[in-house]
Amino acid sequence: MSKAHHTHMSLQIFRLSVDDKKFKDPKIKPLMDLLAKIFALKQLTIDCDALYETGFFSSGSKSFLLDSMKRATIELRPHMIPLVELQTNELLDLSYLSAIGNKYGDIYER
Repeated sequence: MSKAHHTHMSLQIFRLSVDDKKFKDPKIKPLMDLLAKIFALKQLTIDCDALYETGFFSSGSKSFLLDSMKRATIELRPHMIPLVELQTNELLDLSYLSAIGNKYGDIYER
């Protein structure tokens, strides 16, 4: 139960920090909410035995959970590369985290 509590608190702290933050771009907050949903769904797919034992989940809940995860990841898909790419003013391309290409879009230069 301690692990579940820490997972719950991590999600709560993330949600509170997103709610308190004033983002310059209004499209960021819904994206952060989507990431929180995906995190919560992933944690439920990893370990949801207690929810079955208490009767919160019934038979067939696993398929609803997996369908929800599939829909959320489909919604996130167009945003995945921009989330991974690092916006930087560094002179060297070594500061970029992805191997998709350098800052000029030359994907075959690496």
